[in-house]
Amino acid sequence: FVLKEGLNTMTARIDHEGGSIYTDPLSIRYAPAVPNLHLLSIGIPAPDLKYTVKDARNMAQTFSNLYQEGGGFGSIFLDTLLQPEQTTKTEILKALRRYQYRYKSRQVNPQDLLIVFISSHGLRPEAGQFRIAASDFDNPFVEETSLDFSKDILEYLQDLPCKKLFLVDACHSGAGQDETPILSGGDQWYNVGRGQFPDTQFILSSRSDEYSYEDDRWQNGAFSEALIECLNDMAGGNLGADKDADGRLNSEELFQYLQERIPALVAGKRPKTSTGQHPVFYRPPSQKPFTLYGKAK
Repeated sequence: FVLKEGLNTMTARIDHEGGSIYTDPLSIRYAPAVPNLHLLSIGIPAPDLKYTVKDARNMAQTFSNLYQEGGGFGSIFLDTLLQPEQTTKTEILKALRRYQYRYKSRQVNPQDLLIVFISSHGLRPEAGQFRIAASDFDNPFVEETSLDFSKDILEYLQDLPCKKLFLVDACHSGAGQDETPILSGGDQWYNVGRGQFPDTQFILSSRSDEYSYEDDRWQNGAFSEALIECLNDMAGGNLGADKDADGRLNSEELFQYLQERIPALVAGKRPKTSTGQHPVFYRPPSQKPFTLYGKAK
């Protein structure tokens, strides 16, 4: 017997030679487990970037405001890494490892959604490679003071059996991309496309040959500014990003919003930028977009 959501009533029948006997009805009210939202918001300070820390702080506050009324999740758990001593390579790896410990202690459940937001310098030391500069970044020691996005971040969380969405505001964050929102072969992204990370989706701030911009008018990165706008609109009841008008915002709809808004923001930046900025989205073809706001079906 498969329970349906809501009230279920069952009666058992026992057949014997003299006829049948029925038990009294048994009523069971079934409510499926509600997923929780876990957000790790990382803003890595850098001498030549003004708004990485503010990006991450604003992101955490915006998500908190959005989910005050539930938003389809049972609870929201926020972690922020904002200070130089919190955002070294070692400390970021420790923060990622804590989610594995939380899963083992049942603080993270398989139906939950983990969102990892990162604002920092993006590096392309080799073709097809993408690294995140840590707060102690030292150019002669790239491997020691930056994180390989695939090996140091994705693989750290690979065994965590929940949904994972990465939002990355950094130059060259689409490294390994072709010009379509489908991650292609020939580099570290090949394993992603082959299903090495089946419960993982990505929205990246720029293509591999582009910069990700920030501006004093926005006081954020363009990617972060557009993200915050979209989420604030949802919190305020403006559902313009909800393309299918089902009352929910999913990862693909969020990307569609960013795809229109980010180039418009950057086009108005003065002086004129040396490149455009176009976000990149990936989800495994067999996987539906993640519901980010609104009760999932």
